[in-house]
Amino acid sequence: MYSLGIILLIQIRTDSYFQAGLVVAAFVVAAAICQPVTARWADRLGQDRVLPVQTALHVAALGLGLGSIVLSWPVYLQMLVFAVSGATAPPIGALVRSRWVFVTRTPRQLHTALALESIADEVIFVVGPVVATVLVLNVSDVMGLVVAGVLVSLGVLLLVPQRATQPPAIKRPATKDQPLLKMPPFVWVLIVSVMTGGVFGAFEVSAVAFAEEKGFPESTALLIASYSAGSLIAGLVVGALHLRSWLVARYAIFVAIFAALAIPLPFIHDIYLMTVAVFLAGFSIAPVLITSYAVIERLVEDRRLTEGFTWFTSGLGVGLAAAAAIAGALIDDYGASSGYVLLVACGAGAAISIGLGFRSLARALPRVSDTPAPTVA
Repeated sequence: MYSLGIILLIQIRTDSYFQAGLVVAAFVVAAAICQPVTARWADRLGQDRVLPVQTALHVAALGLGLGSIVLSWPVYLQMLVFAVSGATAPPIGALVRSRWVFVTRTPRQLHTALALESIADEVIFVVGPVVATVLVLNVSDVMGLVVAGVLVSLGVLLLVPQRATQPPAIKRPATKDQPLLKMPPFVWVLIVSVMTGGVFGAFEVSAVAFAEEKGFPESTALLIASYSAGSLIAGLVVGALHLRSWLVARYAIFVAIFAALAIPLPFIHDIYLMTVAVFLAGFSIAPVLITSYAVIERLVEDRRLTEGFTWFTSGLGVGLAAAAAIAGALIDDYGASSGYVLLVACGAGAAISIGLGFRSLARALPRVSDTPAPTVA
């Protein structure tokens, strides 16, 4: 809801997708840079100590950012304020996934839990865009961001008291940990996450522009919801299965399918065909995300899992932000189809990256589906 709320609000008030992409990029890049740090604090101090302060700062900056758009501040000031809001955004997805690792007892339970979490994400991505679009187009152009901020605040208020599932605070180790970004297998997963985020960012801006070009701006929510609905169905299937294939091979296959299903999108010019096409393309999202988190869970020590998961979501954010800005500029000059071309390029980049990193991941993870690999150091 944040990124779509920003895009719709700025586009309505300025008619510039490029400016909207810049502000979204500032928000998401700041979140991508800072969230791994706050995740490390949550691991060491406890989630219940970090989340309340972080969320209060985040919501305050979000309100100021909303005011900056309404009052037509210069673009660089809008970017600065939203960067502060992004930098203080709580990494909820990673924090909750680390709780699942803490409470589950077998690899099969964890697989199902991670799938359940991805399904929850997809439900949010189905409902969120619809709510944001309806609010912006029918109530007020600021309501998408207002409601999103309220939901984040309520979510944190509900999560913090759940101390039974909260991983215990971890003391600083006696020896300094090797940075995760110096672990080659982890870096390849991170690169794939950036490219995957690029697909998401290009899609979101392109969906807004495509629906407007066809004269049905309200169809933005339908396109985004259809994309997520396909992923939701795939997540239910993958979560229900106990896959025994080699994790690395499964990861590579899912990423390749993810890239292939995006190829038709630039060549579709009918709103109804596009809805069907993005629905089918969405079937590849949940398998990629579920498997990515499973790979990270095998690569990273338990005491650093929140950080590892957050780096992955940060990679998604960086890719999303960069692609949103680039897609905005392309769409302003060449139309919505150019944004979908960028989407295909990002999907191809994800497939190429997993191909280049396959050998590194294969050395780190054994050919056993249920036995955790030794932690890579």
